[in-house]
Amino acid sequence: MPFKDRSAVLLVLLCVFVATFGAQVLLNYYGPGVSPWVIVAVAVASVPVSIALVAWKRRRDRDE
Repeated sequence: MPFKDRSAVLLVLLCVFVATFGAQVLLNYYGPGVSPWVIVAVAVASVPVSIALVAWKRRRDRDE
């Protein structure tokens, strides 16, 4: 894991959870016409995005 503290890992997990929950809400709103694989795709895509955002936040906080 590229992070040494638990807060960064928890922040990544929180970002993935929120993205997946949002995809589930949208899927329920649009009905059964949308493939449930959308949730899997959102969860998989949100992992590297969340890691990049947390790394950017830590770098920004360290530079101040």
